[in-house]
Amino acid sequence: MAGNGILGFIEWARRELEEYRRRHDDGAAAPGWAWMMACVLSCCQAHPRGVTEGILLAELFQTWGERERGRGRGRLAENHPVMQMKRRRGARYQHLANAVTVDSILEKKFVSLDAVMEVVVLDIHVLPGSNGYLLTLGDLSSGNTVDHYLHRKFFDMVQDEEGTIKRGRDLRMTGCRLRVGAGSCAPRLLPTEHLVVLLDEDQEHDAMLLGAQFLSDTFSSIQRGAAGDHHIYAKLEKSMETETNGDRRWKTILLVDSEGITVPFVLWNDQVSIANLLSDGSMLALERPFVNYDTMEIGLESGTCTRIYCVPPCLQLEQEVTVASDHETCLGSEVLIPSNPHGAVDLNDFPARLLVKDLRPKMFNLAVYGTVAFVGRQISSAKCRQPFILSINDDTGIIEIELQFMLESWCFGQVYSGQLVFISGLATYADTGGRMKCSWTESTEGASFVNVSHLTAVISSPCLHSIVPVSRWSGYGQVCRVRVERVELQLHKIHGACGRRVTDESGTWFCSFCTRSCDQASLSFHADVYLFDVGEPGREICARVDGEAAFNLLQVSPETFRTWPEDEQVMYLLSFDGEEFLVSFFQSQVKNLILVVRFFNFKI
Repeated sequence: MAGNGILGFIEWARRELEEYRRRHDDGAAAPGWAWMMACVLSCCQAHPRGVTEGILLAELFQTWGERERGRGRGRLAENHPVMQMKRRRGARYQHLANAVTVDSILEKKFVSLDAVMEVVVLDIHVLPGSNGYLLTLGDLSSGNTVDHYLHRKFFDMVQDEEGTIKRGRDLRMTGCRLRVGAGSCAPRLLPTEHLVVLLDEDQEHDAMLLGAQFLSDTFSSIQRGAAGDHHIYAKLEKSMETETNGDRRWKTILLVDSEGITVPFVLWNDQVSIANLLSDGSMLALERPFVNYDTMEIGLESGTCTRIYCVPPCLQLEQEVTVASDHETCLGSEVLIPSNPHGAVDLNDFPARLLVKDLRPKMFNLAVYGTVAFVGRQISSAKCRQPFILSINDDTGIIEIELQFMLESWCFGQVYSGQLVFISGLATYADTGGRMKCSWTESTEGASFVNVSHLTAVISSPCLHSIVPVSRWSGYGQVCRVRVERVELQLHKIHGACGRRVTDESGTWFCSFCTRSCDQASLSFHADVYLFDVGEPGREICARVDGEAAFNLLQVSPETFRTWPEDEQVMYLLSFDGEEFLVSFFQSQVKNLILVVRFFNFKI
């Protein structure tokens, strides 16, 4: 994968998605640069402890697919050929009465860990750049679909149309978590090990699977101590009540094989919910169960390699039912219009990154990515809400942006000169003097403001940064490995909304940045941290650390630190001497400070 931090990852991911589109010839347009950047940053915000190339690529692939399906390219569950075939065939077995539907999950945007799902695989996608799979799932009672990341435990069961998990396969799942994405990203189900594959003995493929793998082992052969991986085929006779002992809980399922021998199959702790996927009278095929020889009689358990197949009892002919859709769904297509009636150019899906030098008046839905050159408040005698002013520099030029927030005050926390930001939903215009500027309104659809310097995931994710010596640091997606020499700490009052210091004016706290009084002021750290570059031990750096970055370093709140005795405060600060960290800097333009540390990550 290409380097150069986030920018390098975006270029690499775009090539991967383009290659996927060419291989599958699905006709989907490649996503725009701004859309991809917004998606990656959204994922970083959702996973502050770090992300991998696979997670990010899967997120891009999934949200891109959702967006295209939202434009009418995809099918809803009720119109999918697999679901239509299922309805024509009718129900083959009794469905679980306690199963939740896809529609209910999407409506509530929540699914509990013990919820049971009974679904049909409608489509299988290979995640670009990985060997993972994304399943599109539906059910007979829902008009919508939901995507599910298949657990790696089942990867080898997907082999095109010859695999056990394929289009049209019925699955039962529990232990699922629903990831609710931001923006255009639809909710999706995260991987779960608690999955049961339903088989049909009347289907040739399933009958061959059962005959080839599961009819040779019996409980008597296991009792004789036969070696090897066992494949058991037995009838679920009865499920016992769940038992508990302290923090442990377990559920015993009695299985009877073809020789009439009964053996317990025990599910432990979070595995107990698997029993809800099974019904009495079903035939279970257990692939590589764990055999417990510690008791007087052998017992089976679900181990790390165990996979469960189920053949539910067939319905009698007179009980056969079909589920018909009771509503109609109209699919419409969204037409992308490149310009509005006034001739403004829509750059929402522009494929490349737009630089300041590329900007022209009458552009809208554009995004910029660069460092903050200036941030302040527009001073005006008018009584209307005064916008904030932000100047962005991307090394090709500087553009001034007017920011209008829905609230009276700045609501994106601490933003300082030198920090890296991404802003989407911008529109360009020429002022009365012919100078080009940008405007941004928080309520505009697609508008976002992300302080990239505040994303800890950028530091904790190797795919989004490169480690360089301080002497070679240039700012974009680079972090440095440093050793703390000493920490000098002070406490002061700040305005919580913007992070700026406040002054006491006649008993009232006043924020000069927001130009308003503050009902309450928060206590915050101000630290001067002296650092040595690990790769260049002779080079000392004095860096300022404020607010959240100081908290990440010290791991104690200012309020708690202030209550400690002075000697304990001194000893605590001395404990950081010699510690090594990954840090992200930005260049300060205030009082000639050399470097300002925005984030200390986990200790190396």
